[in-house]
Amino acid sequence: TTYKLASSTISNRILTLLDKHNILTLSQFGFRHGGDTEQPISIIDAIWDYTRTPGAPSLYTAPMDCMEAFDTVQHNWLLIGMAHVGAPPEFLDYVT
Repeated sequence: TTYKLASSTISNRILTLLDKHNILTLSQFGFRHGGDTEQPISIIDAIWDYTRTPGAPSLYTAPMDCMEAFDTVQHNWLLIGMAHVGAPPEFLDYVT
């Protein structure tokens, strides 16, 4: 559909800007070209296994719900940030 095509185009442009300006840290696994969750899941699994060995420290976890995190971000900040890294005004007008 047109919506999916437009969303994909916008996503690719934003990801290109993020990569070009090294905005995301190496520990950011989501929203990256070629990124996946295999490495962080392996790290968590190894920590979990280690804490189950005798004499290891206890592991405490807390559930987090990040599903609505985008809704809590000031959208004008995102636009300012994208403009700062070189997003063209036409693109900013399109996504708003």
